[in-house]
Amino acid sequence: MLLPTGQEIRYYDTITMRHNETKVFLHSHVERYPLKYDDGRISSQGQQVTGCAAGHNDDNNNWQIIPTNALPETEVGRYVRHGDLIQLLHVNTQTYLLTGAHPRYDHTRHNYTLFHLNINEGHDGEVVKSKSGHFRLVHGRTKVSMWTHPEQLSEWVFKQ
Repeated sequence: MLLPTGQEIRYYDTITMRHNETKVFLHSHVERYPLKYDDGRISSQGQQVTGCAAGHNDDNNNWQIIPTNALPETEVGRYVRHGDLIQLLHVNTQTYLLTGAHPRYDHTRHNYTLFHLNINEGHDGEVVKSKSGHFRLVHGRTKVSMWTHPEQLSEWVFKQ
């Protein structure tokens, strides 16, 4: 994913993220996944998260970087650094990005919203900057990187 502008990124900044290869933006909206898919699988009916085509300016591509622990007043404006454990808050719906099949229990749900922001070839303490390179979002619990593919999705997800 390529960061959008050439500046240091701080906690609580609102950003958009575009995948390096498919050129789609990380996107969400209020619509939910269907309870039952065409192939018979059952879903959690979670909020849809997709990729939105580049060039399509959409406020649903906006995400805020949230620290996993409250920042003291003295650290307001703190930079996001390589390897930091973060949460991504979808600005329009005020919901956190979470991994796929997750428990619906509020006391464990938090663990499914945690991601490491790893700069490709980054080093400890390196400040994350937009348009300075590429990064991976790696789920904290499963260690799986977020990915995308070029196939268009079903009608129920607006063929995004």
